[in-house]
Amino acid sequence: MDGDIKARGDLYADKIRRSSDSDTTTKILLNDELLKFYAADSTNNILAIGNTGTEGLDNNFWASGSIGSRGSSSAGTAIFGGDVVISGSLYTKQRHVNTAKFSSTDTSQRYVRWDAAGSNGSPGVNNKFIAPASGRLISVMIRCTSAANGTNIAFHRAGDGDANINTTAVETIGVDIASNHTVYQAAFSSTSDFGPGDILCISINPSSQPNDVNITCIWEFNFIA
Repeated sequence: MDGDIKARGDLYADKIRRSSDSDTTTKILLNDELLKFYAADSTNNILAIGNTGTEGLDNNFWASGSIGSRGSSSAGTAIFGGDVVISGSLYTKQRHVNTAKFSSTDTSQRYVRWDAAGSNGSPGVNNKFIAPASGRLISVMIRCTSAANGTNIAFHRAGDGDANINTTAVETIGVDIASNHTVYQAAFSSTSDFGPGDILCISINPSSQPNDVNITCIWEFNFIA
């Protein structure tokens, strides 16, 4: 139908769609007690408001987005121009950074200490970092005063109730530390995850003596505030 539509009284429709024969066009759809908004060229709703059968005065609200899209060419950043008020729990991912340093004049595997300088040849009380929430290890940056060459950087994990860190690594990343006084990075995958209360550790195993070593670990925690 072309032209204007005039109605007096109720107008019933379950879909408002831009003039097009394609189902992927921009549209507003009322379906399953949800008001859904679809962007152009998409079969997935980008915004939904409604009730999914739960009791109460609040509606459920969904907004799509792309993680890490801010400042990039990927669309999907959610922007709120005013205050945001949250009456329930806030689920967030927090990045946390901690550092460690030690010295080694041989090529043995060293377990770094937390909250104290140095390292150990086998894991003990100084090598336990207690995870405050679930999450994962994102990366480890390392800098040595001597070229350590081929170096294995490993993530170790043990559960709450275990006496010590497991010497079998969850994930090991090889890095060629070809130059001294130079930063290298080991990026870990989603395999290097953990739960709240787990004990965590990083070990360094160089093929040449590293001498003084500094590391920076970047963790991601899933907090509920």
